[in-house]
Amino acid sequence: MNKTLRRYILLMTSGILLWNFQLQSNEGIPLSIQRVLDHTKPLDRPRLDRLPLYVWPTHHALHGISNAQSRITLQDLNQRGIGYCVNWNHDSFESSLEEGLRIARLQKALGLEISINANACLHRLYDDTEATAHVDKNGEAFWDASFGPKTGCPFALEHRIPVITDRITRFVDAYHAAGLEIDFIFADWEIDGPMEWNNAWEHSLRCTRCRENLPPNSDFRVFQTTLRRLRSQFQKRMFSNPVLKRFPNALVGNYGVNPHGGSRYWYDYFEKLPDAAPTQREHQTSYREWAPEFERSGYTMSMPVVYTWYSIFKSYPFDISDYRWFYNMLKVASNAGAHTPAAIPSVPFVHWHTTAPPADLSEPV
Repeated sequence: MNKTLRRYILLMTSGILLWNFQLQSNEGIPLSIQRVLDHTKPLDRPRLDRLPLYVWPTHHALHGISNAQSRITLQDLNQRGIGYCVNWNHDSFESSLEEGLRIARLQKALGLEISINANACLHRLYDDTEATAHVDKNGEAFWDASFGPKTGCPFALEHRIPVITDRITRFVDAYHAAGLEIDFIFADWEIDGPMEWNNAWEHSLRCTRCRENLPPNSDFRVFQTTLRRLRSQFQKRMFSNPVLKRFPNALVGNYGVNPHGGSRYWYDYFEKLPDAAPTQREHQTSYREWAPEFERSGYTMSMPVVYTWYSIFKSYPFDISDYRWFYNMLKVASNAGAHTPAAIPSVPFVHWHTTAPPADLSEPV
């Protein structure tokens, strides 16, 4: 659909809104959508060229629902300024494509954005085979378990890029052949591929292949720069390029990849700061240096992350405790906003609840 790249801001939210909706047909709709519809109301003015809100629990929820009810539901969501994503899944390609094209035809007929969550297709570069593992001085394979899922050698992933690229290309080509133009496509590709946090640095120092590919006498900053450059190249080759080749006007992006001023002000739930990492201290937290991945990844929309991470609460000493969350939000938002060109849409991920609290939380935050 025609659109300009002005005044775009959208919230990708995984918060679940609650309950009951007066149906407009005799067919039921999924509870996740029912909850959203009941706790939102139609916009009091046209959305015009602004992007809609995407609420994660509604993604792909219309699977198995008739065309008639799906059409009604898409209209009901749109009246509230809410879009709808299908999920691509390469493991069930035929059925996933069938559902994707079905919804896309309805969205096209209604003048809505054809929107896709391509996350499943991008996982995983590290496929648990020894071909992607680190290699020690004795030629034995070993893994880094500090991220949760096993990660291996960032320089042993080249053979995996065509595999991931093909998954995206098959879907993209099918949409193109059907005359359905993709407007919005994103991924939440995080715990995979080259990463420098946790125990990655010490594992790479043990890995003969890593040492061969890193410049002599590399420190952590060189290690980070090298891995983030590689990570960006992978995202461009396996995700943004295949989409933009067919649909040059598509908005393509990934969680946490956005223009910035060289720092990151939050930690994901799986990330731990290595002792060797250079940081800037403020109050009780350390801000990390961050590489310029957005430009190198070929993305066409910025996707900063504004979450109420549990760790933020103890990072700042403000007596008004709610301001601790707000202060960090200002850091993140101003960092992304100040460095994102006006022509690039900003599409933040937002959580409404405390993110990644400990299981034994003893006091409220």
